[in-house]
Amino acid sequence: PTGKTEWHTYGVYRDGEVVSFYLDRILIGGYAVKNATDGDRTVLNDDCYILLNIACGGNLTFGQLPDSNLDVNMDVDYVRYYKAGAPAPTTVQGGDTETTKNVVTSNAKPKKVKIKSAKNIKKRKVKVALKKLSGVSGYQIRWCDNKKFDGYEQKNIKKLKYTIKGLDKKSTCFIKARAYRKKDGKTLYGAWSSVKKVKIKK
Repeated sequence: PTGKTEWHTYGVYRDGEVVSFYLDRILIGGYAVKNATDGDRTVLNDDCYILLNIACGGNLTFGQLPDSNLDVNMDVDYVRYYKAGAPAPTTVQGGDTETTKNVVTSNAKPKKVKIKSAKNIKKRKVKVALKKLSGVSGYQIRWCDNKKFDGYEQKNIKKLKYTIKGLDKKSTCFIKARAYRKKDGKTLYGAWSSVKKVKIKK
């Protein structure tokens, strides 16, 4: 929409690293909370509240005041707030009725995945099973023979089970996993799971 009297959707997104601004779901600008060339903006992570008004002038207009005959109205249809990682309600219109369903916010990182089990099986293998998460593109499993994960190996998988092969007998295999979601060419990773360690006896 381009008309001044038409409805528009305004949005603000922040995740601790960036604050982005949207108009009709199109990114129009934003700030990095920490910018090496432009200072520290950690104040953008402070608690805040939603304020809707018709403020004019100020520093953004270099002190220039609006026309004294300014006569405008601001009509607001709705205000929504989404918490990262939580299902977000979206309105679906159909004829004269509206229904609400839950979707995962597009910019939310996946939740922390859990390793359901990790067992040593024959031929120096470890069978890993993950607990399912909804709204993710897949999972990443990382393993190593030391708890610092120096020289680790990893694999991206779509399923909930994966078998690690070629391990050394009498060694200890340290394993962790995380979920990921792909959106607009970017990959969003969730937090790593707790580390599982498996002694290779077979």
